[in-house]
Parts: sequence; structure tokens; C-alpha cells
Amino acid sequence: MRTSKIPAAVVLTLGLAACSSGSEPDGASDDVVGMEYVQEGMAETEGYANDPDTAYESLVVDLDTEHDFGDGFTIRIDGVERRVAEDGFNATTGEEGDLPYLAWTVHITNGTDQNLHTGSVTSSCSVGDPLMESQAPVYGSSVNPPDSLAPGQSGAWEEDCFAAEDDEYLQWTIRFFDQESAELYPEITFAGQV
Repeated sequence: MRTSKIPAAVVLTLGLAACSSGSEPDGASDDVVGMEYVQEGMAETEGYANDPDTAYESLVVDLDTEHDFGDGFTIRIDGVERRVAEDGFNATTGEEGDLPYLAWTVHITNGTDQNLHTGSVTSSCSVGDPLMESQAPVYGSSVNPPDSLAPGQSGAWEEDCFAAEDDEYLQWTIRFFDQESAELYPEITFAGQV
């Protein structure tokens, strides 16, 4: 799994501070989509109260599908292609040398009427048949999602995943979180033949 932008120690520190502070969050975050504030400064997202009984259900869509989360926030991937990393290293398998991988571009659009925090994500990839978890080598020139999008704004970044030349199936999963590490949208998996 790959985590972007927020190191675990920072998330833990911020989470503990938010839980113990008892103060109301500052008004600067009030305009972030999907965020409501409840008693004692604890964050809760619409449809998700950090309770497994009310958690979002995961979504699975085809690789070539654009998905609208229902509020105007959309995500799609395109340009899936095979590449070779010269002098690459796969920490999962220990392989070194010229390593094949898949690369693609992720596009997101904020079709809501509010600012949208998009910079805190986790992602993972699996390849082959049967599926086996793989590693994202992070070879792209733009590998982080934008931190936030204004209404009507779009953004893009590159993702990748080690895959043998005969691996014909890709499954890539992403989750979006707010600044307090609460899930903003359902986990979505793009899956299909490459």
C-alpha cells in the first residue's frame, strides 16, 4: 500500500491532539466538502462515523470508467501502458535490473460547490491471475495528488505498479481522507485487463 503526503507519525499526533483538545476546529476547515463537526471537535464525514456499521461500501469499476461519487467529485484513470524500469528494484520480490511495470494517469475533478481536500490518499495495486499484491515503484514525474481542488478545478497525477510482461490484469485501489484521517469517500477499485 502506498500512502501520500501524511507520514504516519503526523497522522497519529494530529489524531491524538484532535481527540484530546476538546476545542472546536478553526473555521478555515469548515468549507471542506464532506466534513461536519460534532461535539468536542471530533470530525465525522457524511455517511461515515468511523463506525464499521456505517462505513462506506467499497466500489469496483472498470479501468476505463469515470466514477462520480454522487456529489460531483469524479475520478478516472487513463493511459495504462507498459514500461520498463532500467536498473529498477522491487522491494517486495527483491528483483533488480530491467523491471517491467504498468503506468497510468489519475484524473480527479471537483464538480462540487466547495473546496475539496484531495491530498491525503492511500493506494495499493495487484496484478496477474490470480491477483497478487504488487509494489508501486513511483517512477512518474508527478506522483502526488493535488492537496485540494477549488470548485470546478481538476487535477492529475501518475501512478504505477510492478507487473510482469505476462500479467494482463490490473487492480488499483484508492481511498481519500480528510485532514483528520476520516474517510471522505468510499474506497474505489479500478480493475480490468490491460
